[in-house]
Order: sequence, then structure tokens, then C-alpha cells
Amino acid sequence: MPKPVRPFLGESAESRVQTRRRQLMDQAFVRLADDQWRQTSIAALCRDVGLNKRYFYESFDSLDALEEAVVNDLTMALMQVGLASAAEAQQQSLGTDALARQVIGECLGWLADEPRRARVLFAKASDNPRARAQRNRVISQLASTLAEFGMAYHQPRQPAVAVTDQHGHLAGLGASMLIGGTIESVLRWLDGEIPMSLTAFSDYVARFWVVLGNAAVQMAVEEDAPTRS
Repeated sequence: MPKPVRPFLGESAESRVQTRRRQLMDQAFVRLADDQWRQTSIAALCRDVGLNKRYFYESFDSLDALEEAVVNDLTMALMQVGLASAAEAQQQSLGTDALARQVIGECLGWLADEPRRARVLFAKASDNPRARAQRNRVISQLASTLAEFGMAYHQPRQPAVAVTDQHGHLAGLGASMLIGGTIESVLRWLDGEIPMSLTAFSDYVARFWVVLGNAAVQMAVEEDAPTRS
């Protein structure tokens, strides 16, 4: 469908398109979170938000594309929360333990504020292969971001350790373990299977992150030791 180009009642055409896109994504999020996605149709979704069906196609070519956009939007929001919190912690010159508590606390707090975010991101994989692939990309993207941050954060504190491919692999392995384990733990916590307050849960998760992160750095030091001796 061609995108509108003329302003209407003082609102630009692009703004109107983005508003309608946001309406569709918000309603798709609700249906995904409430296990209604398999019964969803484009017509029903547009009816829910009071839009003509033709407006769906100005932003999405299918329901699969809409679901992918919702998951991607949540991923970007979560990463922004984590990276912004990490940057603030570094500006405050917080130590590793305090930095981890602040970043984990902010990220888990964002998920706990709207538990459906975690369920749509990590637990609502449907029969749609495109959606499953997108969720796998989410986990991979989060792990890659964590690995890159970990390498940049620990490297200045370990001047004897050169950045090598092996260190990158170690960082990636550790990040994958942290992200995968944290996702599973968060879902269990949201389901009440881990009876802790948000504060206690965040603190324990942060402590596990620090322990594993320090272990990965130590592994890198030990692997380099024979080369330096």
C-alpha cells in the first residue's frame, strides 16, 4: 500500500503512519501475551484498534512480520535499559559488584513492571518458524551485547591479557550461559517458582553474573600464562 504523503489536521503523513504502526504493535503485544495470537487475523486486529484493514499493509506485509516487529521492539528496549544503566554506573565509577547490581536491577525491574514483556520475548514461541527464529536471534543478540561489554569492561583491568579470538570465544560462552540461565530463572520467578522479592532476586542474579564473569577473566589469564612464561 502506498504511504500517505500529505499532512492532515496539522499532523504529518509520516507521523500518522507511525501512530497507526504503534497501535497495531501494542494490540499485537496484548494478543501475544494473552495467548490469543493463533486465533488472530489481520481484520480482527485492525477492528480492535479501529483501523481500516488497508492501513495494516502500510507497515507490515503479514502477521508474522508484525510479531517479529513486536519482539524486536521489546529487545531494543531491554538492551537500551541495560546499556544506559551500565553507562550511568561507569560514570559513577561503580565497582564491578555495584555495577552488576545496578544493571541487573534495572533490567529485571523493567521486565517485572510488565511481566508480559518477558513472556512475549522468551516464552511465547508459537508455531511460526519466523517467530521462533526471531526469539533465537534475541537471545543471541543479548549474549553478543553482553560479551562485547564484558570484553571492553574487563580488558583495561587485565593489562597482561591480550584480546584474542579465544578470549572472544570465552566471553561469548560465558555470556550465552548467563543470558540463557537468567532468562529461564526470570520466567520461573515470574511464575512464582522462585519465591523471592525483586530486590533479593536481582541481587542474587547479579552476584552469579559477577562470579561467572570473574571466572571467565581468570580463565583467559590462565590460558595466556604459558605463552608469557
